[in-house]
Amino acid sequence: KATCPILPDKAQGVPADRDVLMWRPAYQAVTQTVTFSTSEAGLEQNTQPTVQKTFHGEENVFALPHLTPGSTYFWRVDAVMPDKSMVKGDIWSFTTK
Repeated sequence: KATCPILPDKAQGVPADRDVLMWRPAYQAVTQTVTFSTSEAGLEQNTQPTVQKTFHGEENVFALPHLTPGSTYFWRVDAVMPDKSMVKGDIWSFTTK
């Protein structure tokens, strides 16, 4: 699984102009998909305004969309392994100030 989220999970008081999220990629992952949403349910449903982006190999920087002050955001990094299996990541969150 992806680990070491930057921003740390459940971070509070994050500036609304924060521009990226980072993580340590899952060991041996071929690709990783970041799902970012304004709700935890949005991570499963992948409906607007949920954003998804796929990264290859060791890529690990996700450019954030515009953030709203005083809002909580949720994100997850799912990894696809060499055998094509998918490892679902943990759900991480942060709140803007």
